[in-house]
Amino acid sequence: MSSQKGLIGFFDVLGYQNLLENNKPEIVAETVIPIMQGLDNSIIKFFMTCLDKVMPEINPETLVEEVFHKKHKIKIDESTKQKIIEEIFNKKKDGSLKFNFDKKIKEIDWLVFSDTILLNMPIEEIGKARNQIAIFFMACKILMVTMFMHGLPLRGAVDFGDYYINKNCFAGFPIVDTYKLSNMLELSACVVSKELEEKLNKNDFLKFFKHYSSPKRDYLYSYLVPLKDKEEQYQTIAYAPPLLEGENLRQSILSSFGKHNKTIPLAIQDKIRNTEQYFYFTSI
Repeated sequence: MSSQKGLIGFFDVLGYQNLLENNKPEIVAETVIPIMQGLDNSIIKFFMTCLDKVMPEINPETLVEEVFHKKHKIKIDESTKQKIIEEIFNKKKDGSLKFNFDKKIKEIDWLVFSDTILLNMPIEEIGKARNQIAIFFMACKILMVTMFMHGLPLRGAVDFGDYYINKNCFAGFPIVDTYKLSNMLELSACVVSKELEEKLNKNDFLKFFKHYSSPKRDYLYSYLVPLKDKEEQYQTIAYAPPLLEGENLRQSILSSFGKHNKTIPLAIQDKIRNTEQYFYFTSI
């Protein structure tokens, strides 16, 4: 048995005990458990659907120019530009391009038990895994949005290090650290550990991930995160769920936190207010 290096994402459902206390077991089995058990397939499907929708609108050369030259003032020659394009895209038989991400997202392993979701993606070296890290972050983002829309808001944390996972058994400092960090969060959000942030900075990746998904909106968002006993600045995987027709931001949050017959005690009201404020800033 040997450990491996990689990314770890640890998430738990806010208010899950409340949900169990207010629903019969068969109701939970019929409504909530299928959502949890089908997450890996639904996230992959959603991910690929999103890529297919944006692909016709993307000019690879324009995208590379936008990210590297205009946004970050990084000059790259034509040879380097083509290498980046080849890394991100595959050419199909008809000559059109598709994102080279479908195989990489399937490298993410999913472990779901009770109210906990544990993601891991083997990566030997941070400095050589920019695209894999971006895909892992995107999977976390889609997971947060998906579960929120199902009325199962999450809090989570992401880290990098040595770990061991075999079926439902696991060990490793990044798993322990993400568990501790996620349990300190007083809102629905996903934070990047200080250790992983330092590694991203050291490899000059942080500014890249801040501009990965859209020229108009950062991918990572630095935020003063409310914890159980203090506030602390963290990079977060920015997410804000789409509003349903006629809903405002607060109604959307209340609907998610109160779905499945969950009550909203005082402790949860604080998390709702904190989540609302976070969504406000990440949606600007």
